[in-house]
Amino acid sequence: QALIVVAPDHADVVTSVRKAAGLGIPVVQIMTRPAPELPYVGIDNYAAGRTAAHYMSGMLAQRAGSFVALCHSGAYENHKERIRGFSSYLADKASNEGSNEHRFIEVMFDLDDEHNAIELLQAALRREPGIIGVYSAGGDNKG
Repeated sequence: QALIVVAPDHADVVTSVRKAAGLGIPVVQIMTRPAPELPYVGIDNYAAGRTAAHYMSGMLAQRAGSFVALCHSGAYENHKERIRGFSSYLADKASNEGSNEHRFIEVMFDLDDEHNAIELLQAALRREPGIIGVYSAGGDNKG
């Protein structure tokens, strides 16, 4: 017996996964890592976010403006890490270059619903017409 787990970062999940591991059941987390002390197989999500920001800001180097992110919710550690990597890359780049031509302004939670994604993006564009890029940090963003 063993558990291979993909789960949100929620107290009940973490408690249950740790309890199983404490009972001697091997636990491997994939994609998400709600219990950081247990084995994890997956990508470095922080690095993935930084890489996305590197490429997006490079492709949009000739345009100043803001970036926003879409993801399911704040429930998944992998999404939070990607967004953290994305925003930190833009902040580091601005600090190193002494310019604020690209900045990260907002995370929007669409709950994997394309209609929510559309409404959130439309509202963001009304509030901030200088948005030049949308980072999809994970989830099912069909919109």
